[in-house]
Amino acid sequence: MIDRTAPGARAPLAPLVPADGEITPEQERRFTSLAHAARAGDLGARDALWWALAPKIDRLVAAAGRRTRRGDGPRRDGRAWDGEDLAQEAFPLFADLLVAWPGDGPIGPYLLSHLAWRLRSAAHALVLPRRRELSTLAPHLLHFADETAAAAEALVLLEAIAAGLPPPDGAILLWHVRDGASLVAVARRLGLGRRTVNRRWRGIKRGLRAKG
Repeated sequence: MIDRTAPGARAPLAPLVPADGEITPEQERRFTSLAHAARAGDLGARDALWWALAPKIDRLVAAAGRRTRRGDGPRRDGRAWDGEDLAQEAFPLFADLLVAWPGDGPIGPYLLSHLAWRLRSAAHALVLPRRRELSTLAPHLLHFADETAAAAEALVLLEAIAAGLPPPDGAILLWHVRDGASLVAVARRLGLGRRTVNRRWRGIKRGLRAKG
């Protein structure tokens, strides 16, 4: 379920759309006004639009979760993403789509249709930035930034590096870079504190940089 306490739990500025309801012309006009305000930097308008569409976004997150469990959606370390993983990704994707909106056409259908697609592609979208971050540490890691030709070689190298690290550093490296999991999600999965995982991730990067 989408967390109604953040980011958009302030007094609603737009009518809530039921999960199985249609967006009415009046709602669409209000949503369009909010979208224009959000693109101009009004975070309250952005959050109000998120809150209004949250029941429908809940359904998109649930559908993405079902796809992963069937095996035809994004996966991490061979397992389906859980609903919390996907829900955490939904808001930043939503915010990105608002920025990318061309400014005309119905905003409700645009956000919902594109968000559905972006959730399906979320694993890919998360993994590449992690790999690019790693590629800046040392010359022998440069091909991590290549998402096509060197992908297989990068994965082999990454798993070899992880195998040479002490626990839990190997798991942190694989789950964060190979699978695209946030450090918060990694900490939860390992049963460690967020600060501990952040500290160990900084140590991993220092070690890789020193070996380069």
